[in-house]
Amino acid sequence: MLRIALASVATGLMAFAAVAFWPSAGPSRAVSISVATTASTDAGADGIGGLLQGSRAGEEEPTTDGEVQLASLKDQESLAFEPPNEESETSDYDDGSATEGEAEQESPSGEDNPTASFDEVDQSLVGPDGLAHPRLPVRKPRLTTKAEPPRTNYSLVERVAEIGPGAIARLEEKFSDASIAWPPQRLAFLAFKEERVVEVQAQSAGGGWAPVYRYRVEAASGGAGPKLVEGDRQVPEGLYKIVSLNPNSRYHVSLRVGYPNDFDRAMAKADGRKKLGGDIMIHGRNLSAGCLAVGDDGAEEFFVMAHAIGLDYVDVIIAPRDFRKPSVFSSVKETVNFGQPSWLPSLYDTIKTALEPFPEMPPTVTPNIAQK
Repeated sequence: MLRIALASVATGLMAFAAVAFWPSAGPSRAVSISVATTASTDAGADGIGGLLQGSRAGEEEPTTDGEVQLASLKDQESLAFEPPNEESETSDYDDGSATEGEAEQESPSGEDNPTASFDEVDQSLVGPDGLAHPRLPVRKPRLTTKAEPPRTNYSLVERVAEIGPGAIARLEEKFSDASIAWPPQRLAFLAFKEERVVEVQAQSAGGGWAPVYRYRVEAASGGAGPKLVEGDRQVPEGLYKIVSLNPNSRYHVSLRVGYPNDFDRAMAKADGRKKLGGDIMIHGRNLSAGCLAVGDDGAEEFFVMAHAIGLDYVDVIIAPRDFRKPSVFSSVKETVNFGQPSWLPSLYDTIKTALEPFPEMPPTVTPNIAQK
């Protein structure tokens, strides 16, 4: 019995010691909660830094129900930046000038298609994990500019109102220098191919013709001899009228010459020629195919003169050269008529007669005089 009692006392003492001194699980749970809370707070303050730190330690990021998960930067390496689909900015507008086309400025790099480019310089972002995470490409601004095409819907009155003040101021100065009142009663435009000039002569009320000014022809195709067929690039020769004004010309402004006239049609019928061509103009700019280009300022002055005087009071004479000046060599060539139509000498006699009322320009005025 004594043994049994001693055994029971020993067992009780051991049980009491186990309860009193065995470590509790409570502090472990508190530490676990504290760690989870700290990790969650760090992720909230710097999610990318927390993710990188967790990845470096090889540990999984603790998750909770309803928590938004952040994608790893490594998952974004496969994303590609696609530039917007840009439409071409080419214009259907044609200014008719081989040297002026309102073309896009070439890129300094010399590329054929100077559209928006992207920076290919390495601009990688190095994270705390020591890995390079590329940034999105940086889009550069366009390197091209495109000029607006000139307006092409003017009425005649609008165009004259726009260019008139400047043109009239220049004309008044030219007429004043020639001692002729502006505006005159009649005008004559005398074009001479060899001299490459268009001479303006004016007639005042009750008076004779007087020279005003010689405009330099900036460009004219072909040479001596009449225009015979479409596409021969010849400036016609003969006596003409101005039949219309074009305020929306591709060559600034233009005056349409009445080619072919009755004589041109009659000779073409006798020769059996068809498709005589047309659209012969006095216009601006400095290029031409069968027309007379007199520069923009000159074209404005011709345009305003014809509009102010009236088309019925403007005559045009186009000759291979100034027949008022003797030239033995030219006279022989025109008489012998090398390879030209048989009727050409008769035409030149008509032009010479038409030029007789017009006095020559004063010797001090040369064909190469520059416009003021």
